[in-house]
Amino acid sequence: AGVAEFSVFSFAEPNDAYRLQFTAQATTTSATDRALVTLSQPFAILPRASRLVIKRQPGDTTSRQPLAEQPIVGLLGADGTAVTDEQVNVHAYLSGSAPGVVLSGTRDTYTVLGAATFTDLMITLPGD
Repeated sequence: AGVAEFSVFSFAEPNDAYRLQFTAQATTTSATDRALVTLSQPFAILPRASRLVIKRQPGDTTSRQPLAEQPIVGLLGADGTAVTDEQVNVHAYLSGSAPGVVLSGTRDTYTVLGAATFTDLMITLPGD
């Protein structure tokens, strides 16, 4: 009694100065209408997905063989918790490699329950 619950809110963009205002029109027994107003404390809306983390590092390999350990990349929110309710495309590429070194396999995968799991990445050296 005397409590209103709201299950769905949406906001346009992240911010740190949101407040919710609630109003009601109250009628007293003397038939005098008055507005009731209450305002929440300020709160922030954090970006849903704000960073990637490697949950499983790639394992050593030989040229033209799948990585011994296929990487898993986690999707985290600004507060460090896993973002499990979004599907985000994660792209793998080879960084800092010599000319002619090729990363192959399925290099794009979507997160499922907060993790992108790669399954067939391999590296080919020039001349192999």
